[in-house]
Amino acid sequence: MLTIVGNNFGGNCTGQQLKVVQDKYHAVVNGSITVDSSQAAYKHATVLEIKVEGLVIKNSGPAAVYATMFFGGIHRITVVKAWFEDQETLRIEKVLGWPENCQYQLTFQCLFIPFGIDFLATYQRKTAVALSGAPESFNIFESYVKLFEDWAYIFMNFTSFATEEPETPINLTLTGLTEDIAHDFFLVYNDPTLEEYGSGYVDLSLVGNSLLIEDGLPALANAAAGRKFIKGAVIYE
Repeated sequence: MLTIVGNNFGGNCTGQQLKVVQDKYHAVVNGSITVDSSQAAYKHATVLEIKVEGLVIKNSGPAAVYATMFFGGIHRITVVKAWFEDQETLRIEKVLGWPENCQYQLTFQCLFIPFGIDFLATYQRKTAVALSGAPESFNIFESYVKLFEDWAYIFMNFTSFATEEPETPINLTLTGLTEDIAHDFFLVYNDPTLEEYGSGYVDLSLVGNSLLIEDGLPALANAAAGRKFIKGAVIYE
């Protein structure tokens, strides 16, 4: 675990822990914290800094962190850049262009690689993921999963992901995953009405070979044209 021992933007994340799988060549970090942009410390910070204990790598190149908020009745999402400045300091870009004085979540499903390291991890297997017995309105355009000893990198890009019954629970069967995976993801979608504040998202879970959306697809997400995707580096439960 990485323990948060301080920050420069206020709030109450000090004392929280982020899950980590790491060695001297990489660090996979999972977890989330809440950021309050109404805090005076946040307004004065040019870059968010989190002080941590327990990191093995001495620094890292950038990784993408999800920033999410609920605004205007819609779950919204964008990405910001994060990197380990040193063994004790995680730096994260501030979200620009979102409403002032809002709260948002930063969710880590990312792989950090130190500078000067050519990371070629040996994974147990690389596999494509497919839907089994799903309606034609669900279609994966491309996907791949890299399975490591303690974590997995998962990417699924859907050309269509829609149902005839919005807001009804969805349970689809997949092939190509491992029973070790039990993790929440963001199903990201785009719609012209969302451009001001990034994309939209729906909470989605992968549990073994099942894809679950407990609350179903909201009408806007269900009707959104274009591709929807999930992507993340996740640690096994």
